[in-house]
Amino acid sequence: MKGWNALIIVTLCLLLLVYEVGAHEETKLEHKPERLDDSPIETTSDFSSYQRLIVSPSNPTADFTSIQDAIDVASNGATIYVQAGQYREVVNIYKKIYLIGEDSSTTLISPSSTTNGFALKISAEHVLVKSFHITNYGSGLYTTGIKITASHTTIQDCRITDTPVGIAVWSSYNTFEDCEFYRCEDEGIALLGSESMQCDANTMQRCTFENNGDGIELQHSSHNLIEECTFQHNAHAGIDGIGSQNDDNTIRECVISSNEGYGVYFAHSKGNTLEHCTIIDNTIMTSSSTATTLSYTSFDSLYLTDASSITIHECPTADSATIRAISSQYEIQEDTTLVQSISSLITSLRTRLHSLLLSLLEKLPSLRVVTLLQTLV
Repeated sequence: MKGWNALIIVTLCLLLLVYEVGAHEETKLEHKPERLDDSPIETTSDFSSYQRLIVSPSNPTADFTSIQDAIDVASNGATIYVQAGQYREVVNIYKKIYLIGEDSSTTLISPSSTTNGFALKISAEHVLVKSFHITNYGSGLYTTGIKITASHTTIQDCRITDTPVGIAVWSSYNTFEDCEFYRCEDEGIALLGSESMQCDANTMQRCTFENNGDGIELQHSSHNLIEECTFQHNAHAGIDGIGSQNDDNTIRECVISSNEGYGVYFAHSKGNTLEHCTIIDNTIMTSSSTATTLSYTSFDSLYLTDASSITIHECPTADSATIRAISSQYEIQEDTTLVQSISSLITSLRTRLHSLLLSLLEKLPSLRVVTLLQTLV
């Protein structure tokens, strides 16, 4: 009996020990997340990226009535929403912000700048400007809607009208999407590089250029992409690569028609590509430009001068187009892959049919049928 009592006492002691250990461990696990030095949560005191400001010329609940006043107090990364109305002020964006208009048809920035000045200037990187109608009533041949001197700017859904230069760009890696350019007397977009300053790798997508001087002008500007844009009724050229060193640009899926001077013009440049475009009722012109490629593009007029060279690859209208080459050369290439594939298929089918008919000859008893099949084979 004493042995059983001892066993019971030992067992109870063991259970009590296990309970205490378990309770101790549970307490540790329960309180461990409260130790801040072990927590993975990172804290920050910078809330500037969440700042939202509203501008309106008439809404009394808005934060500002002036766009520039909002920019001046905004933190880097702030978003400034501009409600519909007319803003007759010159706007200078010198910090990273997102400036968003209510609608490009009702939110208008329209100052009268100084001579050859700008309506809106961007001198900070990673700025977004979206959904504005911008013009400039200032005097001067080079008066501009938007002046960009910083890289990585994005302009979306804007209408730039009635100013000599729509957008003047002195930087690289900028994006222009879904914008419209009308009645810009000199250029819709001017990419203004030089031997000492790059203006490269800009992207223009789904933009419309109509009734300007040039749609897009390139000066020492390379590796740009012009895609899904429309150029019509511009007084000089749809795309104008003047000067020199406008190299390795890609023009893709654009409609370029009825421009008074040229549809596309490149001088003293190399490696430019036009692909899957429609270029009608105006001329593609190259002067002293080499290694140009024209592929899968409909065109009706091509003019090459001064040691230019171009390769025309799979262009459906090449045989009927007017092509003039003065001290230049061009090469028309056809894609024969499909023709060769069809020819190989026909040969293969003919061989198999021949074998099948010979096999039938051996099995058919009728001499008349055999004679007929032999004649066919």
